[in-house]
Amino acid sequence: MIPKEHACGMRLAEDGIVSFGDYLYHKGEDLEHYLTNLGLSDQSPYSILTFAYVDADGWNDQGWGTSATTDEEKIAWHKAVSDFITKQPDDTLLVSVDCHT
Repeated sequence: MIPKEHACGMRLAEDGIVSFGDYLYHKGEDLEHYLTNLGLSDQSPYSILTFAYVDADGWNDQGWGTSATTDEEKIAWHKAVSDFITKQPDDTLLVSVDCHT
Protein backbone atom coordinates (compact mmCIF):
# COMPACT_ATOMS: atom_id res chain seq x y z
CA MET A 1 0.00 0.00 0.00
CA ILE A 2 1.23 3.49 -0.85
CA PRO A 3 0.98 5.79 2.20
CA LYS A 4 -1.70 8.43 1.62
CA GLU A 5 0.70 11.36 2.07
CA HIS A 6 2.90 9.96 -0.74
CA ALA A 7 0.21 8.70 -3.10
CA CYS A 8 -0.07 11.81 -5.33
CA GLY A 9 -2.83 10.21 -7.38
CA MET A 10 -1.03 6.85 -7.50
CA ARG A 11 -2.57 3.49 -6.88
CA LEU A 12 -1.38 -0.08 -6.94
CA ALA A 13 -3.14 -2.11 -9.60
CA GLU A 14 -3.02 -5.84 -10.19
CA ASP A 15 -0.75 -5.29 -13.20
CA GLY A 16 1.40 -2.37 -12.03
CA ILE A 17 1.44 1.13 -10.54
CA VAL A 18 -0.89 3.78 -11.96
CA SER A 19 -0.65 7.55 -11.49
CA PHE A 20 -3.40 9.85 -12.72
CA GLY A 21 -4.59 7.16 -15.16
CA ASP A 22 -1.18 6.40 -16.70
CA TYR A 23 1.04 3.45 -15.84
CA LEU A 24 4.29 4.30 -14.09
CA TYR A 25 5.31 0.66 -13.94
CA HIS A 26 3.92 -2.50 -15.54
CA LYS A 27 4.20 -5.74 -13.57
CA GLY A 28 7.10 -7.81 -14.90
CA GLU A 29 8.72 -4.87 -16.68
CA ASP A 30 12.52 -4.97 -16.63
CA LEU A 31 14.73 -1.97 -15.87
CA GLU A 32 15.75 -1.41 -19.51
CA HIS A 33 12.11 -1.25 -20.67
CA TYR A 34 11.15 1.01 -17.75
CA LEU A 35 13.99 3.45 -18.49
CA THR A 36 13.21 3.43 -22.22
CA ASN A 37 9.60 4.40 -21.47
CA LEU A 38 10.92 7.29 -19.37
CA GLY A 39 13.22 8.41 -22.17
CA LEU A 40 16.29 7.49 -20.14
CA SER A 41 17.91 4.98 -22.43
CA ASP A 42 20.91 4.85 -24.77
CA GLN A 43 18.59 6.00 -27.57
CA SER A 44 17.80 9.24 -25.75
CA PRO A 45 20.84 11.37 -24.82
CA TYR A 46 18.83 13.84 -22.72
CA SER A 47 17.19 12.68 -19.51
CA ILE A 48 14.23 15.03 -19.73
CA LEU A 49 10.65 13.88 -19.53
CA THR A 50 8.57 16.39 -21.40
CA PHE A 51 4.98 16.61 -22.48
CA ALA A 52 5.58 19.30 -25.09
CA TYR A 53 8.01 21.83 -26.47
CA VAL A 54 7.54 25.15 -28.23
CA ASP A 55 9.58 26.15 -31.25
CA ALA A 56 9.22 28.68 -34.09
CA ASP A 57 6.34 26.59 -35.48
CA GLY A 58 4.45 26.63 -32.16
CA TRP A 59 3.33 23.96 -29.69
CA ASN A 60 4.51 20.36 -30.25
CA ASP A 61 3.19 17.49 -28.15
CA GLN A 62 2.39 14.74 -30.66
CA GLY A 63 -0.24 13.38 -28.29
CA TRP A 64 2.40 11.73 -26.12
CA GLY A 65 1.62 10.85 -22.53
CA THR A 66 -1.82 9.32 -22.70
CA SER A 67 -2.40 5.81 -21.39
CA ALA A 68 -3.05 4.74 -25.02
CA THR A 69 0.46 5.78 -26.13
CA THR A 70 2.42 2.78 -27.42
CA ASP A 71 6.04 2.07 -26.56
CA GLU A 72 7.03 2.88 -30.15
CA GLU A 73 5.26 6.25 -29.95
CA LYS A 74 7.00 7.04 -26.64
CA ILE A 75 10.39 6.22 -28.13
CA ALA A 76 9.62 8.33 -31.22
CA TRP A 77 8.55 11.25 -29.00
CA HIS A 78 11.70 11.08 -26.87
CA LYS A 79 13.74 11.03 -30.09
CA ALA A 80 11.86 14.08 -31.41
CA VAL A 81 12.59 15.98 -28.18
CA SER A 82 16.25 14.92 -28.23
CA ASP A 83 16.54 15.96 -31.88
CA PHE A 84 14.97 19.35 -31.05
CA ILE A 85 17.49 19.92 -28.24
CA THR A 86 20.44 18.69 -30.31
CA LYS A 87 19.75 21.07 -33.22
CA GLN A 88 19.78 24.18 -30.99
CA PRO A 89 22.83 26.46 -31.19
CA ASP A 90 25.24 26.15 -28.26
CA ASP A 91 24.25 29.58 -26.92
CA THR A 92 20.53 28.76 -26.81
CA LEU A 93 18.84 29.02 -23.42
CA LEU A 94 16.28 26.25 -22.96
CA VAL A 95 13.68 26.65 -20.21
CA SER A 96 11.72 23.83 -18.63
CA VAL A 97 8.36 24.60 -17.00
CA ASP A 98 6.51 22.17 -14.75
CA CYS A 99 2.84 23.09 -14.67
CA HIS A 100 -0.11 21.24 -13.16
CA THR A 101 -3.71 22.33 -13.29
